This record gives sequence, C-alpha cells and structure tokens, in this order.
Amino acid sequence: MDKTQKIKEIVATFLKTTSERVAEDTIIDNTTIVGSIWIHRMYAVLARDLNVDIQDYQRIKTFGELVHRLNGGPEAIKQESCKEELDFSGLLSSQGSDPVNTSQPIQAGIDMEDIDHLPTVKDFRKDPFYVRNFSAKEIEYCLAQPNPLQSFAGLFAAKEAIIKADNVYKKVPFHQLEIVHDQNGKPSFADFSISISHSRHQVVALAIRLNLTI
Repeated sequence: MDKTQKIKEIVATFLKTTSERVAEDTIIDNTTIVGSIWIHRMYAVLARDLNVDIQDYQRIKTFGELVHRLNGGPEAIKQESCKEELDFSGLLSSQGSDPVNTSQPIQAGIDMEDIDHLPTVKDFRKDPFYVRNFSAKEIEYCLAQPNPLQSFAGLFAAKEAIIKADNVYKKVPFHQLEIVHDQNGKPSFADFSISISHSRHQVVALAIRLNLTI
C-alpha cells in the first residue's frame, strides 16, 4: 500500500466514509470531523502509523493540503522520533505573571466534550494521542483519579476553552498547555481561572482571565 492510500484510509475512518470517496478537495477540518478530540485522534494515528509529527495541523483544511504537508510542503513536519520542544517560553507565562493579551478586560472561553470520544488504551503514558495532548504530569494526575477518562476529557476541554479565550495559544502544542491543580484540586493555567464540570457522559470547562488595571 502506498503512502497516499494509507493516509486516505486513516482519514476516511474519521470522516466515517470510504477511502474511495476521499479526494484532494475533501474537507478534513472541524466542519466535517465533529469534535476537536476526533481531529486530535486522527493526527495521533497519522503520527503513529507514518512516524511523523505534523505541526500546526489546525490550519489544514483539505486532504490535498495534508498530503502536500506530508510530502514535504512548505510547512515542515518533523519525524516523530525527534522530541525537541519548541520554545514557547515567551508565550507560556508563569503563574501570576502579566497576561499575554490585555486588549480585553475579560477573556473567556468554554468547551464541552464527550467522554467516550477519548480512546481507551492499554498504556496512557505511551499512546500517541495522550502523549501529544497531555504533559507527563497531567497523565499521572488523571491516572490517579477514580475515572481517568473523565479527568482527561476535563483537561482537554479546559485547553480548548483557553484557546477559545485567547487564540494566541492555538500555536502551542496541547501537551505544553499544562493544567495544574492546587492542594484542593482546583485547576488553573497561567493567569486563567478554570472550572471543569462532569456529567456521566460529558465534560464542560470554562476558562476566564481578568485583564484589570488598577
């Protein structure tokens, strides 16, 4: 099986169609793959099966653009074995530091995810989806909770809420958007206050940052 056909079969699975119906102009963004988790899962499978790490894949709209990137298009991809971290130190401000974007007095984002959209795997510490979307500390935190999938879904929704509040964080890989918890279990990220709620099947997260000057 050639590389393009392999890519087609993976994409077709997430589009819930057949590979024969996937063409260059087939849309493969969140307008056709409903739910951010599914898009992240698709690129995790591509990373696992093709041994590549596609950067900034949120900008890819069509199957043709994806193939172009994988075949050495202008926006580089890295081999999955190459684990160096991109430097987002100027963006990922530490707890209590000045906000990155102060153009709005209040920045808020909200996100809801279905828990059963998350993959059930044997080893969360090694699975491509979890390694690409959660830090090692986040994985350990979730595995220590009564319902790990529920906790993973909550953190994923919180990261989406942060991005919706401030799109500048869209540039940062999810595993570097590390959500931390205080001694009472309250989650936070940089200057954001975060709230996460669960039902049996869904999670919702709210991220708020107050940019107030005195």
